[in-house]
Amino acid sequence: MINSFRIGENYLNYFAPGPYIKENRPPRLDLESSQGYTIATFYSSPLDYTDPMLRFKLDAGGCSQSLSPNGKHFVITYYDACIIELFTIDKSIKETYRGYFYPPKFKVVGTKVEPEEDRIWAFNALHAANSYVFASYDGDLASAKKKIRFNNITVFDWNGHALRLLKTDYRVDAICYSEDDGTIYAVITDESGRHYLGKLKIDLP
Repeated sequence: MINSFRIGENYLNYFAPGPYIKENRPPRLDLESSQGYTIATFYSSPLDYTDPMLRFKLDAGGCSQSLSPNGKHFVITYYDACIIELFTIDKSIKETYRGYFYPPKFKVVGTKVEPEEDRIWAFNALHAANSYVFASYDGDLASAKKKIRFNNITVFDWNGHALRLLKTDYRVDAICYSEDDGTIYAVITDESGRHYLGKLKIDLP
């Protein structure tokens, strides 16, 4: 699986190769020119030492990525592990912060990846602004009987400092932030499954 993000004339590519690829494994992140020349690569992952099947499950379908509008910052978060990675993008790809708050809780049986009972849901919707990172957050056991999931919004700066935890009565499914007027816009869902567009003014440092 590959996700590509345009940065001027260049492309930032995110790779999630299959679990059985061991030799000649591509980098997680690759910055390349429009002519296809490699400018920079980044290999390290917080999941380097997990089971290959689990890593593939999380890398391919269990995480989100977002690039800031100015193309200088990139963020990766995971649904089933409270991990956030922050990067600066220039002529190199530099990881500036890795927050590993709690690990994924899964059992790997052959090719099956099965969740454990004490698994905790972490991040969902993700948005990289030029100055901040916004992510909807749950932080509770997957087995917890909750009417609304991912109803919190976490706000980080690009140094990894947690600035706000905003609690709402809605599931936050998508987030956008206006730098001009300090407003969060979101797609939200109530406990009856009805969808709305939400707007929240926020004062950030």
